[in-house]
Amino acid sequence: MMMIYHPKSRGWSAAQSPNSSIKQILLLILLALIITTGCSSKQAVPAESIKVLAAVRTAVSLKSEKQIERCREAVKAEAEQGRMSEGLVRELESVFALADDGNWEQADKAIIKIQSRYKPVRAMEHGHSHDH
Repeated sequence: MMMIYHPKSRGWSAAQSPNSSIKQILLLILLALIITTGCSSKQAVPAESIKVLAAVRTAVSLKSEKQIERCREAVKAEAEQGRMSEGLVRELESVFALADDGNWEQADKAIIKIQSRYKPVRAMEHGHSHDH
């Protein structure tokens, strides 16, 4: 019998439920599809979104559930303000799901790949300069 430790509940169980395993496999497939279907060049996003990506990376590196929750709220706010695409939101939700399941190492790899595909938009690219 294989024992599995669940960091979120800090408990052990005899085996993972089939639904949990299927959920993890589907999340990994979704994440792989999202990562591999993007453009080969970096996509420009507002500097605020780059800061959110960095915050997600920090939260994952620290394995901090509290910071992951803050990042979720920041992603939601960025999306509501129109500064973050639906595609990027879905990518980050996949990272959050991995973290929620205690798959911190996979979440870390995923956020690194996501960060590598985005760059901050230059001031003149979005219609105005920040030099006042």
